[in-house]
Amino acid sequence: MDDSQRYPAWRYHYAGKEVKVNSAAEDEALGGGWAEGPWDLKRYQGPRQASPEHDPKKWVDEWNVPGLSADQRKAIKAALWKAHSAFWDSPNTPNADVEAMKLAFDRIAQILFDAGLLMPHSSSNPLMERDSDGRPASPSRGLFPPLQITSGAFPAR
Repeated sequence: MDDSQRYPAWRYHYAGKEVKVNSAAEDEALGGGWAEGPWDLKRYQGPRQASPEHDPKKWVDEWNVPGLSADQRKAIKAALWKAHSAFWDSPNTPNADVEAMKLAFDRIAQILFDAGLLMPHSSSNPLMERDSDGRPASPSRGLFPPLQITSGAFPAR
């Protein structure tokens, strides 16, 4: 369906607001929390409850990161909860999801760096370097250490 058939259209916010949009650009500019109909908002009504699929730390104990201590895992879990909480403090602000992800990434990267598991960025981009056979160069020279990722390192969903 092209835009001329989709617009104008009404959008509904979970906080009760309604607005008419006339284009895809206006639709996207609304940001988060908007739906095509009030029926799409049913799941957001009532008190928010944490459910297992929304546990920000649920995979941390299963990460296969050699050298990561129990205290560092605990710090990573705390960083994930802090980012999760920051998002839910104001989920409707522009880029709330991106800002929460940045918060989590920055803190986790700092924990890994302090533990010696993440190396400072080299003067060239190690991800673009190639060996003499044209294969990607070893990641140990650049930003990330050579982690041993084995099958089953990431749980199936």
